[in-house]
Amino acid sequence: MLEIDSKTELKLSDSIILKAFPEVDQYYAFDIENGDHFNLNATAHWILEKVKVNGHFGSLVENFADTFELEKKEALKDVSEMLEFALKNKIIIRRRNNEEKKNV
Repeated sequence: MLEIDSKTELKLSDSIILKAFPEVDQYYAFDIENGDHFNLNATAHWILEKVKVNGHFGSLVENFADTFELEKKEALKDVSEMLEFALKNKIIIRRRNNEEKKNV
């Protein structure tokens, strides 16, 4: 399970580029260092775009709940699942106390 509290800051990894083709419902994250690529759904892409702009976990969950008209508990579950995947695959990294922590 994801170990993040509401104060955790996240950031898109420097090697990740997000691409969206909403007209054909295709969304991707590309790692330009190692060539990995990830097919995303629109919601996952939305989450990563928000992390790119403002990686504050608490704000992200609130914004997600409001945008997709979800109860906060459901929003927390959905966002946590996506972030767990993104951390595991090094799409995003944690930032704590202005220090980036890469995930193994």
